[in-house]
Amino acid sequence: MGHFRLGLLYKKTGEAYISAGSEFSMAWKNRKRFANSQEELEFYTEYIDYLNHKYETQGFKNQSILSKSMEVIQEAFKLTRSDPELLIHSALTYYYLYREKSKSDKTPTRTSTNRKRSDAYFEISEKLVQDANKLNPSDYRTYLLACKLYLDKIGELTSETGQSGLGESEEVGILKNKFADSLEKYKTFKSASIPGDPYILKSIN
Repeated sequence: MGHFRLGLLYKKTGEAYISAGSEFSMAWKNRKRFANSQEELEFYTEYIDYLNHKYETQGFKNQSILSKSMEVIQEAFKLTRSDPELLIHSALTYYYLYREKSKSDKTPTRTSTNRKRSDAYFEISEKLVQDANKLNPSDYRTYLLACKLYLDKIGELTSETGQSGLGESEEVGILKNKFADSLEKYKTFKSASIPGDPYILKSIN
């Protein structure tokens, strides 16, 4: 489809991200016109990646972007749940959703609801990371995302607002082990030419 290919060209040059968004939006509205499911899946995967990047560049504040990404993910999963690129980009969306809910309104009436949603988003993101790892076990990006997931969850459970108790203490221990394992694999598979992630480096220094 022309809109998708033009949007992809804009996206790859990095010089016209607003134009890429306009073209992707038109391709989304006309998604029933894709010639085949392979091209349709490629579009969904690229669109999710674009939306994640847009959310990042807007300061991690525009939740409507994540809502659109979830909508695209749902359509993509109708085609397949076994494409590693789709899985890693989808896992990142749910990681951002987890972060949004874990830091949301902490008033008593909202805390329980937000906690349940953040837990659900965490579990979905973790499952998608695990599925992506099974398909491509040497992709350092999945281990990087896993590290961030576990770091944030550990921080949530050990913060002043996190619930305390023996059960969560045990959970923190499990999460720390998962983080350590993911960190080692991240170090193993990340190319030396790729800079270390500042978020991860800060946590281990």
